[in-house]
Amino acid sequence: MEVAGSVALVTGAASGIGEGIAQRLAAEGAAIVVADIDESLGKRLAARLPSAVFAGCDVTDDSQLQAAVNLARSHFGRLDILINNAGGAPDPQYPEAPVEHWSRVLDLNLRSVIRAVQLALPLLSLRGGAVINIASIAGIGQAPHSAPAYAAAKAGVVRFTSSLAFLAERNRVRVNAICPDWVDTPSSRRNREGMTKAELAGLPPILTPAEVAAMAVTLINDESAVGRTTVMVGGTQPWTLT
Repeated sequence: MEVAGSVALVTGAASGIGEGIAQRLAAEGAAIVVADIDESLGKRLAARLPSAVFAGCDVTDDSQLQAAVNLARSHFGRLDILINNAGGAPDPQYPEAPVEHWSRVLDLNLRSVIRAVQLALPLLSLRGGAVINIASIAGIGQAPHSAPAYAAAKAGVVRFTSSLAFLAERNRVRVNAICPDWVDTPSSRRNREGMTKAELAGLPPILTPAEVAAMAVTLINDESAVGRTTVMVGGTQPWTLT
C-alpha cells in the first residue's frame, strides 16, 4: 500500500522507535495520530509534523486505545496504518516483581497489541490497511533474558503476528512485526549506563530508530509481506524469522 495520503496511528510515538516511525511516515506523506502517555513530548512531536494530532493514550487502558482510534476517524476520516510500538520492561523484574507489576508488563507489551488490532480492525478493513507490531529480539531464541515477563510478552507478539496472516485475505489487512536488537532510545541508554565495559564491548552495533522506521515502511509497502517477522541486529542484514 502507499504511505502517501494514508493515516497512521502510532502508539508510544513521543520518543524512541515510535518517534522515528512517526517522523518517517510523516515524511512519506502520511497523517499521524501521535498516541502516547507523555502529553508534553507527544504534543511537541505532533506540532512538528506536517499533519498530526496528539492522543493521550495509556495502551493498557481499553477506553484510551478506543479513543485514539476514534480520533483518527473524527480528525482525518480514516485509518490505514497501525503501529503497535508502546512497550517497556520497567524494574523490578520477575520473579522478584510482585504479580501486579509483571502483569502490567504483559498488558503493556502483549495485551495492548492484541486489543489495539481488535479495536482498529473495523476502520483498517474499510480500505485495506497494514499493521506493524514492534516486538524484540528478546522474544526469540532460547537464551536466558534479564526481563522474563517482557521476553515472554514479545514472544507472544511474534506468534500473534503470524497467527493473523488470515486477515490479509479476509479483511485486506496485513499484519507484520519487527524484532529489533538494541536500538538507540532513552530506555536503552539507561540500560547501557549500568553495563560493564566488557558487557558493552559484547553488544552489536546499536540500531537507530530511523533504521527501524525504514523497515516499517518497507513492510507497509510490500504487499507480499503477510504475517512476517523481520529480525534486525546492528551490523547485519535483516532477516525473516521462519
